[in-house]
Amino acid sequence: MTIERSTYAKFLAFMQLSNPELHRHLVQYSNKADVVEARLICANNFRDFHALVFSDGPYARGDRFEIEFDAPSSDFSSWDWRWVFALHIYYQDLPIFPLKFQQQIIAVPPGVFALSAKFFNRLMSEFTNVVDQWISKSNGGGQKIKQSYLSYIGTTDPHLR
Repeated sequence: MTIERSTYAKFLAFMQLSNPELHRHLVQYSNKADVVEARLICANNFRDFHALVFSDGPYARGDRFEIEFDAPSSDFSSWDWRWVFALHIYYQDLPIFPLKFQQQIIAVPPGVFALSAKFFNRLMSEFTNVVDQWISKSNGGGQKIKQSYLSYIGTTDPHLR
């Protein structure tokens, strides 16, 4: 599969919904067309995101979760605690962001419940580290940050090459 050039805008939309502060930082380095497309996605298709969460045991190949950014946070005590080592974000079944990290104990909702902003808050330092690397490589300029993103997803996930 080749990388779709508009995946960056979908990633921006995901960041706008999951972490507005990091999104505002990233927008400074992004071109206007991507920012506008991201806003349209957030306004019209924000329920089209889902994630695969990779953890030890039966979930080593990924456990699919819908993402509901506006879902109320539930009590962590009712969640399933796992050693999580990767997360892939999808938009309408298009992979837009693979994230691998050192294993962490993270709570995921049990059963058919969706991931909420509370889940992503736990991983924001991982997202920030990756975005900061893109920014340092791009030295400003919207097209360069997009190229850093495309390079990252092309080398991180073999399904995107």
